Amino acid sequence: MPVVPPSPEELAELAARHGFRLGEADRKSFAGLVEANLAAHEAVEHLYARSAPSAPRLRVAGGQPARRVVRAHPDPADR
Repeated sequence: MPVVPPSPEELAELAARHGFRLGEADRKSFAGLVEANLAAHEAVEHLYARSAPSAPRLRVAGGQPARRVVRAHPDPADR
């Protein structure tokens, strides 16, 4: 999933929230570093998507697909 890199202005805002002050040159420099890191992450995601195994299909006796029940909280009777 592509991530939009922050603009130099957004980097300045983020830095200010954490008590840092970035000059114009610093913002441009950090923007380039962020873009490079996100591009590397994107490349890894692409490589993984090409080789990722498919999820196993659950089966029960008789070859029928298993029904999977998902609960937000476990049933007290299961404890």
